[in-house]
Amino acid sequence: MTRPWVVGCRRCGVRIAVAVTMMVGVGPALGPSAIAAAGAGSPVDAGEVVVADAERPSTDLTEGDSNTPFTLRLPPDASCPGDSANDDWRVQSFIIPDSDDLGQLRFGGVGPEGPPDDARWALYAYNGQPYVHVLLGQNAAAGEPGQVLDTPTLGFAGWPPGRLPSGPYRLGIACTYFRDVSTYWDTEIVVTIDPDIQPGEFRWSVASAPGGTPDADSSGLGPLWFVVGGLVLAVIVLAVIVVSVVGRRRMPRQTSPSFAKDQR
Repeated sequence: MTRPWVVGCRRCGVRIAVAVTMMVGVGPALGPSAIAAAGAGSPVDAGEVVVADAERPSTDLTEGDSNTPFTLRLPPDASCPGDSANDDWRVQSFIIPDSDDLGQLRFGGVGPEGPPDDARWALYAYNGQPYVHVLLGQNAAAGEPGQVLDTPTLGFAGWPPGRLPSGPYRLGIACTYFRDVSTYWDTEIVVTIDPDIQPGEFRWSVASAPGGTPDADSSGLGPLWFVVGGLVLAVIVLAVIVVSVVGRRRMPRQTSPSFAKDQR
């Protein structure tokens, strides 16, 4: 016969195990099968995030430096598979090397995990706090998509020199179930070292903007001038053709009889 206090202790043990599992985000209850069932299987690229002006979120930013405040604009319907209150989903931010596989990325307490010498970081709000493990809008019940709320003002103002070496990076927002990525929105930026920019000593540009790619024309106007030059050349050729045709029509016509009459 099982004593009542033994049953009670067993229940306490189960509750303690569940509580510890929830805190650390690991354990049999949250293994791969449980995560897949919750919707955090293969990460889904949900589209592009837009780097925007911090004071005017509807205005895109194409470039800045380590002192430039910015925010990230997501699609209006951006959501995670579940909310935080009912389903334990969270929102993370990241800036990682462009070669990284987001499908293999996992998030720790302060951002993306990786070797200490690798440039994988969370984005930081202007109050100095990393933008990680952020709560989603609460639903009335479990199992409904959780709305991703607007991102705050972000920036690199407190970053020391050398934290981001020159090169292309992926910057964005991700939905995570405990530590694993499910859905994400990102864009590519290119970081260039500039010792004149203090204290971070770097500039950045959005890769999809003119001059943003590493091998783009240094003025950032190469593609524009190519198009304008082509249009000007086409107009000049057309003008020459028109002048030539009109000139031919206006030339006086001489006949052989009149020529013979003048010779008399």
